[in-house]
Amino acid sequence: YSERQNLYPILEIAYRAWREPVCAWLLSLNPARNENPGWFEYVPVSLLLGETLPADPPPIGVASAVWPESAIAVLRSDESPAYWTSRGIVAVMQMGRGYMHDHRDKFQIMLWGKGRLLYPDWNAQQYEPYEFGWTRNGWAHSTLIVDEQNPKGGPSTFRKEFTNDVKFLAVTSDAIYEDVRQTRALMLTKEYLLDLFHASSPRQRTYDWFIHAIGRLSLPLEEAFAPSSDLIKPYHWIENERKLVTDRQWSADFVQSSGGVLPGMGKFTDAWFNAKVGVRMTLLGEAGTTAYAG
Repeated sequence: YSERQNLYPILEIAYRAWREPVCAWLLSLNPARNENPGWFEYVPVSLLLGETLPADPPPIGVASAVWPESAIAVLRSDESPAYWTSRGIVAVMQMGRGYMHDHRDKFQIMLWGKGRLLYPDWNAQQYEPYEFGWTRNGWAHSTLIVDEQNPKGGPSTFRKEFTNDVKFLAVTSDAIYEDVRQTRALMLTKEYLLDLFHASSPRQRTYDWFIHAIGRLSLPLEEAFAPSSDLIKPYHWIENERKLVTDRQWSADFVQSSGGVLPGMGKFTDAWFNAKVGVRMTLLGEAGTTAYAG
C-alpha cells in the first residue's frame, strides 16, 4: 500500500460493520495491521475498531455490478477469486447522475487490463475552476462531447446482462445534453471491450468522442495525420495536435512501461518497470469523421 495513505482504515471500519469476507482477506494482506493512517492521522482505527480476523481468509470473487444510487457501474472480465491477480479487464462507467464534488464526467469510462490502468481519469486539480478548461470539464474524460459543451448531470436508465462470457451494459439518458438522446453500450469479454455510442438529435450537432490513455501514442496511419490547430479554441490544452479526415476504420496504440509510477514509489519492483503493456483503440469507419491525436 502507499507510504502516504491507504484504504486500510476504511476496511477496518467496513469489516467491523458488515463482516464481509472480502474485507477480511484484504486486511490479512497487511498482517501487522499498521495502517499508516494518512487521512486518519489522529485516529488509530485498527486499535480502536480492529476485529480478530479468521485464520488464513481466502480471496473472494467479486461480481460485476451497477449501483444506480451512485450512478457507477463496474464490469469485470474475471469475477472469480482469481480476480485479484488474474490481470483481467475491468471497465468502470460513470452514468448520468451528478454527485458531490461533481465533475462534468457523465457517461465516461475508465479501463484496466494486464494489471495496469489503461484509460485514466486524471484528477489534476480537484477544485479547478471550469474556466481553466480542463480537469473538471467533460473533454478531460473519456466520454462524448456535444457541440463543444459540457455534459450535465441527470437521470439515466440502464439495461444489463452479465454472463460468464460477456458483460453487457447499456446506459441511456435524455438529460445529459438538451435535445440529445444518447446511449453508451459496453460489451466486455476476456480479450476486449466493445464500446458503442449512439446519439441522436432533431437538429444538426457536432459529436466529439474522447479517449484518454496512458502510454506512448503510436498511430499505424501516422503518415496520414497532418498538423492541426482545430482543437486549440474549444479545448485549449491539447498539444502536438494532428488530424486525419477519413471514413475508414482506424486505430491508435498506447504502450506503457512505468504507467506514471516513479521508482521508489510504493512497492513496485523491476518487473513492473521492465514490462510493456499496451492497449489498441480501434474506431469503426463512419462518413464525415475527423480523427484527432494529441
